[in-house]
Amino acid sequence: MTTKQTNALKPPRFPQVIVGWVETVALPKLGIEALEAKIDTGAKTSSLHAEKITPFEKDGEKWVRFTTHPNRKNRKKSITCEAKVLDQREITSSNGKASTRYVILTWVHVGPYRWPVDVSLTSRKDMTYRMLFGRSSLGKICLVSPTFGHLMGPPQLENCITLQSKRYKLDDTHV
Repeated sequence: MTTKQTNALKPPRFPQVIVGWVETVALPKLGIEALEAKIDTGAKTSSLHAEKITPFEKDGEKWVRFTTHPNRKNRKKSITCEAKVLDQREITSSNGKASTRYVILTWVHVGPYRWPVDVSLTSRKDMTYRMLFGRSSLGKICLVSPTFGHLMGPPQLENCITLQSKRYKLDDTHV
């Protein structure tokens, strides 16, 4: 005889990662090994500082090439990146100004974890942090501590734990 469970309690779903209000992240597919990112739950989309944004076509698909300066105190160190264009979106900044931006999909590494995120490209030259990590990139993966920063430690580029978001079910070949 089998018993049927009704109204069974399910364990609550908690975020898998607790991050600080600022974290050092890596975007290795873009050649960025360390970058200070402000975690901003008020921003929907993540953004990365980008200059000289140039669209081009590769194998019949839209791509973008851009330059970034991961360290705002060292403008001499620049990295030229290339990424496939995921989308072009109208994004409203914190000052209320809307602009159309290229959006790319890449892996973000935070401490021992990594997961796929979409990132808009824009100039953040006057901002303290070169990357703004928005709530769509946090998904249901992260809980943010508004009091403490750098809870995750430096990003691991090897032997990291891959977290899947509901938005993207990907492996290395897709990003």
